[in-house]
Amino acid sequence: MIHRESETQPIAVRARQAAKLLGVSQRTFDRLVADGQIPFWRLHGRSYRMFAVKDIEAFVDNRRKQEARRR
Repeated sequence: MIHRESETQPIAVRARQAAKLLGVSQRTFDRLVADGQIPFWRLHGRSYRMFAVKDIEAFVDNRRKQEARRR
């Protein structure tokens, strides 16, 4: 996790933590990432993916708006 200096909320998390934030399985989360719905980056010299919490929150907001339009 990467934290902001002045806050305890992380600004970026790894895939497993991101899936937990969304409340989905790791497999579902990997599918969303593969489909390009959630952006990520890799830290220099590391193999794992990092996800900005703000991008995860934006994904949730967009999903809620889509569901509201369907009603």
